[in-house]
Amino acid sequence: MPSRNLPLSGLLISLLLAGCGTSSQDLLLEVRKGETYSISDLGQHLSSRETAGEALSKGDLAAIELLRDVAETDPAVANRMRAIAALAGLKSIESKDTFTKALKSEYWGVRWEAAKAITAHPDPGAVPSLIFMLKNETESIILLDAVKALSAIGDEASLKALLLVYFDLTPRHANNRMKAHAALCQITGKNIPFDDVEGWLNYSRTTPPESRPGAAGEKE
Repeated sequence: MPSRNLPLSGLLISLLLAGCGTSSQDLLLEVRKGETYSISDLGQHLSSRETAGEALSKGDLAAIELLRDVAETDPAVANRMRAIAALAGLKSIESKDTFTKALKSEYWGVRWEAAKAITAHPDPGAVPSLIFMLKNETESIILLDAVKALSAIGDEASLKALLLVYFDLTPRHANNRMKAHAALCQITGKNIPFDDVEGWLNYSRTTPPESRPGAAGEKE
């Protein structure tokens, strides 16, 4: 498999060698050589350290930067997808800019992983790109994950977007309206039935934003 030839600086390489244990160092070298599955292995290694409560070393942080670089620049789509999934699995490390950029990728697999990553790491800054996706995405499976991401964010802009999905009776969102409805119930704290379009229409017209509970899953 060809080498990635990543443009790492001498300082970054030093951090990798000094800060990582043998396992991390080996995985990093494999990633740099283009070993595709080592990207996932590196993500799992970092996640296991995080779960164990171990402080991330300078080498670990450098490895995270490497994953971000792979996610944004690697010519192999599969590598980008694996890197985004690896970053999404880290709870204490945010890579929101990387995920939001990936929403605009020309490759549907990258967009899909990005939408799932934002569901795990809700970011209001991603809402405009998610709304654009709702209007323009051609892959139905990604549309569903865009709805899930908006549900996780749960801010005013997300609520408006989810209402538009719910009110859209065209085939485009036929498979997403029920998920949007569930999100609306969670975000608003209202139990207006799925079939009560008029009820949701009245709610959207009369309820002031400040009276709404917040992100999906939060208690009123």
